[in-house]
Amino acid sequence: RNATEWRESRRMVYCMILSAVCIALGLLCLLRPALVWKWTEQWKSYRADEPSELYRFGVRFGGALFLVFGVVLPLLPLLLK
Repeated sequence: RNATEWRESRRMVYCMILSAVCIALGLLCLLRPALVWKWTEQWKSYRADEPSELYRFGVRFGGALFLVFGVVLPLLPLLLK
């Protein structure tokens, strides 16, 4: 293989890994926003026992965007050739 083929295959592997991470984060945010709140925000509040509805909506919306990005990402190297 020449250098160009190696570079292209390495780029594809990176896209697949990043895609898997984005899909996993998107699913976590979409399906378990309270768990994301517990890991990232709960320590900031001494009164709140659970996240607000606005927080849940925002995390789910962000999770949906991550999920869409994770699905589209592997197609980008093919589309940008």
